[in-house]
Amino acid sequence: MKILIGHNHYQQPGGEDAVAATEVEILRQQGHDVLYVEFDNKDFNALSVPAKIQNVLTWDWSKKAYDLVLQHCVNFKPDLAHFHNTFYMMTPSVYSACQSRGVPVVQTLHNFRLLCSNGLFYREGKVCEECLSHTLKRGIKYGCYRQSRGLTWAVVNMLEKHRRLGTWQNRVDLFIALTDFARNKFMEGGLPAEKIVVKPNTIAFDPGFRKEAGDHFVFAGRLSEEKGIKIVLETFRHLPAEKLMVLGDGPLKTDCEAMIKTYGLKNVRLLGHLDKKDYYETLKKAKALIVPSRLYENFPVVMIEAYACGVPVIASRLGSMKEIVVDHQTGLLFDPGDPEDLIRKIGVLIQNTSEVQGWGREARRSFETKYSPQINAQSLISLYRKLLAR
Repeated sequence: MKILIGHNHYQQPGGEDAVAATEVEILRQQGHDVLYVEFDNKDFNALSVPAKIQNVLTWDWSKKAYDLVLQHCVNFKPDLAHFHNTFYMMTPSVYSACQSRGVPVVQTLHNFRLLCSNGLFYREGKVCEECLSHTLKRGIKYGCYRQSRGLTWAVVNMLEKHRRLGTWQNRVDLFIALTDFARNKFMEGGLPAEKIVVKPNTIAFDPGFRKEAGDHFVFAGRLSEEKGIKIVLETFRHLPAEKLMVLGDGPLKTDCEAMIKTYGLKNVRLLGHLDKKDYYETLKKAKALIVPSRLYENFPVVMIEAYACGVPVIASRLGSMKEIVVDHQTGLLFDPGDPEDLIRKIGVLIQNTSEVQGWGREARRSFETKYSPQINAQSLISLYRKLLAR
């Protein structure tokens, strides 16, 4: 099968970039001919001020992206095109390029951008669905995209224009949501239910089931307010006997360092970004991975990585996370934003060592049956073939 994969990288690398690259890799490993078309929002920084203004005004349609993808459709002749992110240098114009050549279009819904100007359903430290329940213009009022009313207007203009044109209904043949929770949100937002299927994320390779647990907990991710890092540090302030390894970087790194110093958190280590070998060594030795996000995560790749290693997950009882973690089977759920409840759940895990070993084995089984690269490749190809058969 010949497949065109398209992805627009954000200025800050994230999980979507990893998933797009992973799916390209596993499709090629399965013997498919894949053309990977990449755009990068970092290119925006090199533009002159007038060119930046012009670019923002054309977030709804890029002739450059249209022409490039059209050329690939003519020369490469893909059986289908699968896009991960098109915001903002690529734009939805690429759907029209594919449609003009009769190439079916698949779009993975990695975030809630089609329903919310910042793509997160998150504002001022809590979940916000005003754009879903009222109008996208609520985002302009609050300046939800990059805390700028002007830039938020550009996002809303793009979304509303393509709603009027029926782009999502008529120019995309199949949407891939990552969980049932996300699928339901997109249906609530008006996407056609018959076009939305569920296929979870995966990882590039199987790191293998760990031999035994270590003596620490792990937080792995962006050090930012919405990811809940401060909640974790506040929790371990009251658990001086328990060790925490913090993997990652982000805008709250300085705040985290200050909290550690102020509270004398000798049990917490900020390790930053690790290479894959050290990352998995640290993760495999964890008593549990803690995912304390305060927003609707679509499908954090780090949870798949933990499951692959046989590491239980303690996550916020919120959005898709309460679907991925089976309480008392693959980990534990706690009330989002509540350090006291997180303390209680960590206590449950510490006091039930033998039971927790079973949770790790069940987490590994979940990986093998639902989230492994092999299962993902089979699911993806099956979806493609059903689409082409239609």
